[in-house]
Amino acid sequence: MSTRWVNIAPLFEHHQEETAADLKRLYNETCIDSVAFCCTLVPEANPPLNKAAILAERFLKMKELLKDCGIKCGILLQATMGHGWTPDSKSPFQNTVLPDGNSPYVFCPLGDEFLNYIRGQIATLASTEPDFFMLDDDTRLITGRGGCFCPLHLEEFKRRTGKLYTREELASLIKTDMDIAAAYDLMMQDSIIKLAKVIRQEIDNVNPLTHCSFCCCSHDAHHAANIAKALAAPGQEIIVRLNNGRYCSEGTRNIASWLNRTARQLALIPEDVIVLSEPDTCPQNRYSMGATQLNAHISMSLLEGCRGGKIWITRLGVYEPKSGEAYRKIMAKYRNFHAKLLELAPKWKGVRVPKTGTHSPMQYKGNGLDWGSSVLGRFGIAYYNSKHPSSVSMISEDAELLTDEEIIAALSKGAVVDGIGATWLTKRGFTHLLGAKAVKWDKPVPALEVLNDGSQINAKPKTEMLVDVDPKAKVISTYHSRLAALSSETAPISPATIYFENELGGRVVTMAMNIPDALTLGSFYFYNEKRKAMLIDLIKLVSDTPFTYHTGDAELLVKDGTAQDGTRILAIYGVSMDTVEEIPLSIPEPPTSVKRLMADGTWKEIAITQGDSGETVFIDTIAPLDTAVYALN
Repeated sequence: MSTRWVNIAPLFEHHQEETAADLKRLYNETCIDSVAFCCTLVPEANPPLNKAAILAERFLKMKELLKDCGIKCGILLQATMGHGWTPDSKSPFQNTVLPDGNSPYVFCPLGDEFLNYIRGQIATLASTEPDFFMLDDDTRLITGRGGCFCPLHLEEFKRRTGKLYTREELASLIKTDMDIAAAYDLMMQDSIIKLAKVIRQEIDNVNPLTHCSFCCCSHDAHHAANIAKALAAPGQEIIVRLNNGRYCSEGTRNIASWLNRTARQLALIPEDVIVLSEPDTCPQNRYSMGATQLNAHISMSLLEGCRGGKIWITRLGVYEPKSGEAYRKIMAKYRNFHAKLLELAPKWKGVRVPKTGTHSPMQYKGNGLDWGSSVLGRFGIAYYNSKHPSSVSMISEDAELLTDEEIIAALSKGAVVDGIGATWLTKRGFTHLLGAKAVKWDKPVPALEVLNDGSQINAKPKTEMLVDVDPKAKVISTYHSRLAALSSETAPISPATIYFENELGGRVVTMAMNIPDALTLGSFYFYNEKRKAMLIDLIKLVSDTPFTYHTGDAELLVKDGTAQDGTRILAIYGVSMDTVEEIPLSIPEPPTSVKRLMADGTWKEIAITQGDSGETVFIDTIAPLDTAVYALN
């Protein structure tokens, strides 16, 4: 039995009736259709405490209290290997060993003693016949850990490759030798699958139809589907929860970066897998995550392609029911809104920020600087993250993560590449498709970027230098130096932006400048109206397809697409600190009427007018963290 909207709840020794009443309310008033009771099984003490026996008794009590309400009652295996927290009394099993030799309180999944302990714990919990299991994300070996180099793994790698390496040797080799890295990466996956099969076997011993889903961590996402398949009941849906929580977030401007992280994981998970989001408010109160932010997380995740969520809104460590009241109210208010978003299931279009569906085993690193997070998601230029080729792609540092085939596919169409992206493409041998090489800057710091029409933009950026420019390339702008701040005399230094039509028929704009990697005063060489206007012109230069964009200066994230039923959809996210009340948009095939999806799931027509430059102006209010969804006719 699968789950789509699962609330995580504690197994308190006391307050069981109150907890059950709250879960019934969530089931009746919100999208929640199931509850997973939190079972932390990581071994403690020597011999290990039989935690499952205590938790099973409490689970049976909760199951009895909820038997007539309709909510599905499952078990979250919140910790098996361990999240790293060290107890007062330790168990003696083999811990994982990090590349630097440190050994956190995380148990190696190859250890027979540990596996036997887990086998007994799962057998006890399975005997309570829960509706489902969910395995949480301490079952990872890459994210935050960089692998395991304990004696068990070193010996297993010897068995697979025929050579015994020391920890230091293997940790070094996986950074430089692709074959060694790939074999090591596969061993990490297989190690977790070994644990997953133990869990599945013990569930099968009681009921082979009991489903188990999997919660992945971001840099292990390429393993998620295979691990989830090992856990799932035969013939049932494969379900993976993404690692895209936003708790402890300080503002709105990282929403685009969070969407990028979400999309990168989605690209690594096969499209026939059911993906859940992670609306986690950890540690389950509003000092960490506001109710409006929770609603935005759920809404944006659904629009990105998630089909439900694992929701953490119930305080787990202590009984503090009032701290979650605002979460419950907003989820009840937007219940039908969330259901409608699931029904819409839009496909996005516009400017593409490329994602890869192929994982390099040596790339256990961050997302890479990308145009969506840094620029498009603030300028209001409609974009989407995708591994599928499109008419125009925006490439930056994330070029490092793309395969050669994905790069060629992008550069054979339309592309805009910034300096750091061009540097990566230069290193990888694609300068013949860019029209120039990008190398480290070694000239005087530019004061101005001068366009061919004579207009100027301040230029004191982090920049690369374009050299060996192809004679067929057109220089669009040039860096200039200036003797002094008040001097009117400037001198050209080098090309700043070029346009090139390459041998594959691709139209490529290459910029020497790097897009901003942080919001500082030094980043405003890019965050200004002239740069935005220039960027829109550059995208038009390489794109075959018109795209939607916000013509004003409000910070907005805009998405343009088509719903499952063919309806033209716009989504506008409030990533600004301002409340925006008029939204001028350049829209291909401008609409004659616009409706906004309301909290109750109904559509309400909003007023639109025509701006001075022909834009369609939405007369509507978008507050910070709003997810405004419009149907265009």
